[in-house]
Amino acid sequence: MKKIKKAYSLFSVLIIIFSTVIQPLQVVAENLNSKNIIVSLTDSNEVELSDVNEKEIIENTDVNKTAVDEELIEDTSNKSVERNKGAPSEEVTIGNNKTAVEKEISSEQNFVKAAAATAIPGVLNGTTAIDTSDIFNFTGSSRNRVDNVIDMTGQNRYSAQVWSQRRVNLNEPFSLEFYAYLGDAKVDPVADGIALTFRNGNDYFVGGGGMGMGSYSEKLGKAHTLEIDTYYNPLPGQPTNIEDTQADYDIYNHQTYLNNHVGHVAIRTSDKAGRVSPHRVLSWGNYENPIANGNWNKVIYKWNPEANNGQGSIYIEINGEKIEDNYNIRNDVSDPTNVIWGLTSSTAIYASNQGVYFTNLDFGYGLRIEKVDSVTGQPLSGAVFNLLNENKEEILTGLVSDDNGMIIVEDLKPGKYFLVEVKAPDGYKLLETEKEITISPTETEFITIKYGNDKIPTGKLETSKTADKENVKVGEIITYTINAKNTVKDSLLDPVIITDNLPEGLELVADSVVASDEKAKVEVDGNQIKVTFNNVAGETSVKVSFQAKVTEKAGKTVKNVALVEGTDPNNPDKPVDPEQPEVETPVTPVIPTGKLETEKPKPQSPNGSIGNVKYLPQTGEVTNIGLLVSGLVILSILVFIYLIRIRNRDKTK
Repeated sequence: MKKIKKAYSLFSVLIIIFSTVIQPLQVVAENLNSKNIIVSLTDSNEVELSDVNEKEIIENTDVNKTAVDEELIEDTSNKSVERNKGAPSEEVTIGNNKTAVEKEISSEQNFVKAAAATAIPGVLNGTTAIDTSDIFNFTGSSRNRVDNVIDMTGQNRYSAQVWSQRRVNLNEPFSLEFYAYLGDAKVDPVADGIALTFRNGNDYFVGGGGMGMGSYSEKLGKAHTLEIDTYYNPLPGQPTNIEDTQADYDIYNHQTYLNNHVGHVAIRTSDKAGRVSPHRVLSWGNYENPIANGNWNKVIYKWNPEANNGQGSIYIEINGEKIEDNYNIRNDVSDPTNVIWGLTSSTAIYASNQGVYFTNLDFGYGLRIEKVDSVTGQPLSGAVFNLLNENKEEILTGLVSDDNGMIIVEDLKPGKYFLVEVKAPDGYKLLETEKEITISPTETEFITIKYGNDKIPTGKLETSKTADKENVKVGEIITYTINAKNTVKDSLLDPVIITDNLPEGLELVADSVVASDEKAKVEVDGNQIKVTFNNVAGETSVKVSFQAKVTEKAGKTVKNVALVEGTDPNNPDKPVDPEQPEVETPVTPVIPTGKLETEKPKPQSPNGSIGNVKYLPQTGEVTNIGLLVSGLVILSILVFIYLIRIRNRDKTK
């Protein structure tokens, strides 16, 4: 009889072992067979997996789970207890150290997959991911994508960390804004989440995978963690060792699609030995909207060390849900003045794709200057600022806006400052007034100042051309003058080019070209003139004058046409409408002055032949002037002699 009882007892034990261990492992092995993963049972009752020389642990899937309140409940009798604040309003019966809700082992088997299907998406429209390549040290499986998304975990990548290169002082405020992608619980198994951790220690710490969240470890030491957890890590009973404290023994496993955990957001701390505290749950997912929702989750975390009478307070916002709590995170680390912070992530064989990107990183007190177009809001690069203290003394100079129009000034102290723009972006008006800024000790993020600059308007040309003569003759010299005016106030044309190709009938007088601006560039090539003026401001004029000689090739008029072109430096590919001033001058013809000569006909004979013929004076035709003058002179002398004789005769009487 005793032998029968022993055999029966042995058979019962075998049945229990088969149902609780062997059968689940067979299912696991079947699911992993296609991936050539070797499954074996270790002494620690954990499943060891090997895939391409990678080892990973599947946490114990024992169906017995314990639910307790935030404070330890020591009672072995059956009664109902309230779970963490903010948890779904269900009651859990606990007693004899067992949970009231039994779970089917098959529900756990749905999680056994080698890789998740959903990939990390790109950056959301309307957001700008900060380049963190010079901000973080990347360890574990973390890697920085070209779109500045930090890819944390995925297939064969199970533990990731990014740690700040610069250590921070928690006696000063900070403000973080980032987006976290945690997979999609509606279509894939998800695990294990992302954690924001503040700690002391070395620069390249690597925490555990799985329920270690990439952060928890015996070597972590004192730390403060904001845990965004998508997977429920069960633990039968209370923790018995340091690693057990990483599990979710103190909260209930609310489930969503595919038996995924709805997810929770909680604050957890670790002590010097690496023991992790129970959850201080701040938020839960729900069945229809788990935290691993297939979308980017916006997370804001602000710390104000001056609030709560200097004890500090935290502000957390997750997808619009706001949580404020008087909490002193300085107490959670060994040295609050020398803190490394960062994001960590973990997964297991489910290989959930998880990632983050940052949109704001403010530590301490500072300024964020945004330089934009005052009309379009387009970011402007190249603006230069100086920062003055309250005594108007320069403390920072040459602050230049980058391609995103941003200038970030860090390590300031609370107080009054003045910001002065000393150089405007190209094509924009300078801001002539200084900006007064006051930084309060209670600020939790950098003060943002948006500066809008007005664009310099596009100039317009108005031109004319004149000549100093209304009529000219061949051989004369004309002086031409070409005027060009930028008629738009506050505009700029750079350059303005005046070109004149003299037509046939005009010849340029050497060294006669004169420009109104001595800095203008004058180029002469034969009868072609080109003068270039730079920086012609609005409502100002430029002028070119030169001389040209009218040549015999001129027609009835000489028409001279110039070309005046201007360029808007803000839009150099679209020149300002050119002008073509002209002037036309009549040319008066000149009749040559010469001596008119005639040829006398030679005498002819009666038969028409020309012979030796003597010509007699033609008294009846043409007066011989020489003979006439001679006769008049002789006559005058005779008259004079006669008059003298008469006068002498009269004297004698």
